Amino acid sequence: MLSQTFEISGTIRNSHGKGSSRQLRKLGKIPGVLYGMGRPTLNIEIDPKKMTKMLLTPLRRNIVINLNIDNFSNRKVMVRDLQIDPIHRGLIHIDFIEIDPEIPIKVSVPLNIFGKSEAIIAGGQLEQIYHKIPIKVIPEKIPVSISLDISSIGFGSTAASQLKLPVGIELAIDLNKPIVSIKMPKIEKDESLKSANATNSNGPATT
Repeated sequence: MLSQTFEISGTIRNSHGKGSSRQLRKLGKIPGVLYGMGRPTLNIEIDPKKMTKMLLTPLRRNIVINLNIDNFSNRKVMVRDLQIDPIHRGLIHIDFIEIDPEIPIKVSVPLNIFGKSEAIIAGGQLEQIYHKIPIKVIPEKIPVSISLDISSIGFGSTAASQLKLPVGIELAIDLNKPIVSIKMPKIEKDESLKSANATNSNGPATT
């Protein structure tokens, strides 16, 4: 599943400061900032309920948004940063960054592991090193997640190069970096170590 574009309206705000932000929230809005591509930074206000609803979709913060400002300027943006109230857990501030829909950007998407590895069935322990994978992709083709089938993976580490990516998506990490690892059961490690020690203590055969 690829990304879809969402819509939200914003209004330029002229007042600043904590007092102004509190008053804004009482009116059912939250403050935000739009960082443009070579254009002046804009202080805006938006509807937090609509924004929160969009952030709860499968793409989370990787959504592409058409931000309509005062009905005269339509910008294509993504979420740069946000603040959540530590007590009420509501959205209280958001920063947007304007994007060019034709230029690939770097984002991180969840790594979804599936399948049954014989190594795990045999008692191996799976360690997921990367829970999110950095990728480069055109904004409107950001996937919800990247999947890895571990059915044929044995003991040891699996490198990022083993991921099968959709067309148009590139990894933004070293291809040799391990992303998952299956460790041998502890009992097998102990038995291997005992066997090695026994061989060493016997020493070379004599005639």
